[in-house]
Amino acid sequence: MSVEISVLGDIKARIDGHDVDLGHVRRQSVFVALLADVNRLVPVDRLIDRVWGRRPPEGARSSLYSYVSRLRSAMSAAGGDAVVNRRPGGYVLSLSDDTLDAVDLHRFRKLTSRRRTPRLPTTPCPSWRRRSRCGGPTRSEPWTARGSTSSGRACGWSASEPNSTATIC
Repeated sequence: MSVEISVLGDIKARIDGHDVDLGHVRRQSVFVALLADVNRLVPVDRLIDRVWGRRPPEGARSSLYSYVSRLRSAMSAAGGDAVVNRRPGGYVLSLSDDTLDAVDLHRFRKLTSRRRTPRLPTTPCPSWRRRSRCGGPTRSEPWTARGSTSSGRACGWSASEPNSTATIC
């Protein structure tokens, strides 16, 4: 069973290559609120706060129960790889290790936790202020992403050019 979950951008889930209907925006918000604390209990009050904010509507609790029930049904095709469970005081979105690796948010967290500081060259570069010899931006120059399309039109974005705009190629 292959499960893929994407929340950085459009909120999507796929099971064995088929899209999972996560419902409307509020139900997707419940899914993301559970996914943020995957494999841990998320209290009902915290879910309500995450989905509706500090002033939830009167029927928020019953709506939450309905949304979770529909998410359970939607994710049932994943078997034990992705399960929404009710626990005393809240809910748990349980993901297997393989499924957790297929969640873009958790891959991102894993990658960013590996290296919090930029890696510096082990040998000093004699021209650390120039980009050409060290192969990257200098400490005083931000990274720029510039390129061109096959038609020769410039594309990308440069932080060092204050009035530049991004052009998608």
